[in-house]
Amino acid sequence: MAFSETQLQELLTAGSSAKGMPAMSLIEVEGIVPLLHDRGFVVQSMEAYEIVERGERHPLNLDVSLLGLEAKEEQLAAKTKTGNAEIVFDKIARARKTGREFELVLWIDDMEDK
Repeated sequence: MAFSETQLQELLTAGSSAKGMPAMSLIEVEGIVPLLHDRGFVVQSMEAYEIVERGERHPLNLDVSLLGLEAKEEQLAAKTKTGNAEIVFDKIARARKTGREFELVLWIDDMEDK
């Protein structure tokens, strides 16, 4: 998915706020993560919600979410471009393996290895 510069700036602003970015599909998140990294940001947190019916979703899915509850090594790796991409794309792969549809909400932070 392609994002315009205006859309990307709006997402960066939202992702840095307490509310986070608007919910996105797995494909949209795959598309935005490299753009975030190119601009010096990492995904700090990611909440994953399984879609059960259009407009309705299950509570937070902890297996697919990135909440900072992971092992210390993962938390440290998440602040680098390579480590963050590995963790986020692993979570997306976990979501895909379920065969179910998810919406993801992202929060971002500055990258340590800019």
